[in-house]
Order: sequence, then C-alpha cells, then structure tokens
Amino acid sequence: MDRIGIIITAGGSGKRMGSQLPKQFIEVGGTPILIRTLQKLSDIPNSELVLVLPKEWISYWQELCQRHNCTIVHKIVEGGEERFFSVRNGIEALGEVNYI
Repeated sequence: MDRIGIIITAGGSGKRMGSQLPKQFIEVGGTPILIRTLQKLSDIPNSELVLVLPKEWISYWQELCQRHNCTIVHKIVEGGEERFFSVRNGIEALGEVNYI
C-alpha cells in the first residue's frame, strides 16, 4: 500500500487569539491543539507526518511533547521565511509517499 505524506505547517503566532503563546501550543481540555492534530492524523493508515515549525519554537515543541507524553511518530522540520518555503521544507522531508 502506498504511503501518504501529511505536512502540518504550524507557524502561527497567536496574535489574533490574543495570546503570547502560538495557538498551536494552546491547551484545550488539557492537551495542546497540535498534539490533538497529530493524534487525529496519525490514525490515517500508512501516513507519514511532517511537522513544520519556526526554528525558535522547535525546542519548546520537543519539551511540550515530553511533558504530555506524546509518542506519535513525526518528523520536525524548520520552517521558512514564508509559508511557501515552509511547505517546500516539509515536502523535502517526506520519503517516498503520495502527497495529500
């Protein structure tokens, strides 16, 4: 069966949410939004998850995963200056997959 590549670009700043913490890291019901996203997408059979984050938030994400015992397999990729470059970085991180 073919593998499916899923790229999650999570470079939002949270300004519109009125938060100093980017919205992808805000907890809903005790779980960060981004972990909830990964949980749902990891249910897709034969999927490969690539998470694209701003460089300055990668270590925070790694700490957040440890704190919430997130064991979902995913690659972490540094984002680019604009969304186009972030998506490109995510595509380049994928293995042999079908893109959705």
